[in-house]
Amino acid sequence: MSKIAIDQVVVRPFIIADYPQVKEILTVGGLFYEPMDSLDKFEAKITRDPKSIFVAVAEDKVVGTVSVMEDGRMPFIFRLAVAQEFRKIGIGSKLMGIAEQELFDRDYKEIHILVEAENNDLQNYYEKIGYDKGNIYRWMAKER
Repeated sequence: MSKIAIDQVVVRPFIIADYPQVKEILTVGGLFYEPMDSLDKFEAKITRDPKSIFVAVAEDKVVGTVSVMEDGRMPFIFRLAVAQEFRKIGIGSKLMGIAEQELFDRDYKEIHILVEAENNDLQNYYEKIGYDKGNIYRWMAKER
């Protein structure tokens, strides 16, 4: 665990130069999925919505990330990940707060999160910060 204080962590919108570090954090966290998380997809996402991916920066490196997605009807927070050595100091909560505020600023009254059914630790974390469990759905995809 890092010895930095949470007030030394800055959260800002993602820029393309952050991609290698974000990819590493997502990969180590078991969240990286090439069809959704390629450099081209990240670039397209921030071109459409510059405040849709955020990074936490400490000691001049990216140590966490979170993304928001909304279509005018339903907002989601996804891909919350913090580098292993920087966990348990509040970075995840800081990222969640920024992501939530971004969506609330867009006039949403309710925010949704997708969590793997088997990931009880993450479900417990989200419940601890005020989220309620909903129904279990199966994620499905179709390739071109």
